[in-house]
Amino acid sequence: MPVQRYSELSEADCGRIVALCEEGFNQEYIASKVGCTQSAVSKIFARYKKYHTYSALPRSGHPREVTECTERHVLRVIRAHRFWSYQEVSESVGTVNAKAVQKIAAAAGYCRCVAIEKPALKPPMVTKRLNWAHENTGHDWTSDIWCDETAISTDCNPGRLMVTRKPDEAYLPECLVSSYHSGRESLLAWACVAHGVKGPIIRLKPTPYTITKSGRRRGGGLSAQGYAEQVVSGPLKTFWEKLSKERGKEMFIIEDGAGPHRGKVVQIAQDKIGMKRRPHPPNPPDLNPIEPLWFLLKKRVAKDPNHRRSLDHLWIAVEKAWASITVDEVKKHTGQMDTWVDAVKQAKGIHTRF
Repeated sequence: MPVQRYSELSEADCGRIVALCEEGFNQEYIASKVGCTQSAVSKIFARYKKYHTYSALPRSGHPREVTECTERHVLRVIRAHRFWSYQEVSESVGTVNAKAVQKIAAAAGYCRCVAIEKPALKPPMVTKRLNWAHENTGHDWTSDIWCDETAISTDCNPGRLMVTRKPDEAYLPECLVSSYHSGRESLLAWACVAHGVKGPIIRLKPTPYTITKSGRRRGGGLSAQGYAEQVVSGPLKTFWEKLSKERGKEMFIIEDGAGPHRGKVVQIAQDKIGMKRRPHPPNPPDLNPIEPLWFLLKKRVAKDPNHRRSLDHLWIAVEKAWASITVDEVKKHTGQMDTWVDAVKQAKGIHTRF
């Protein structure tokens, strides 16, 4: 037989019970008049005599499954091990399950997110980025040409790596994944842009590597000599001369600190042509407007059904994707340089959202 449950009596009913009890009526009569049990009458009158209240007394309730001390322990483990799953945090703490860890994290504003991939920044790099931002505040970016290379692979993108963080912690160093270049089969492309102008894109021919006696690769890749011959003396020279003439002012070249760009042979080739370079901080993918265009290009290449067949098919897809990028899409990023400069200053030299 199921247990019969009664709703809690109102303060008005409790007042009637107390009044009838003080007038001398018995509990059976009072219970029938109010519509409750005799035990309820007894408890309510006893409570009134002891505490002088018609209201129910505060209840301790069910004890908390997770104490505040345990919650603090869980949050300490989460902050110390950002890439651990909730199950791993649970196993480390030992007194809570993964579901409880998730609830504690959510209550504190944490959630599992895709980790943003950014190059690692050492303290000297942070200082150079901040100095660059201060030096280029209010700079005229219409006199610059941004150049860059990128590797484009026929392979699928790797799986996503999750990280536990708050919404405003996306760019904390402990929440980022250091980027790296895959050694799988790929081709190397170079391109350049200026504000509101899309430059050419070419497929680079890197120096072939050699195999040592131990079976390891040695050398290979794009050399300074190759960069000078294939880029500086070719498409970059043509684009630089054309844009300098059209805009009626000297155009500056902006390149990252990659080895091929710093070679003496490259400097000689640029000096011979009359090109001047604009200083740029190291590891600056968030400070180069061509980087988001590379991302856009790779997304469009991935949609080409034939890009995985061979490197030649991949290059055809790359050329089509580059041709599809509009001037407005270029302007969208080249026109944000002042915003990027301000973001670096606000971040004090570390990573920004760009």
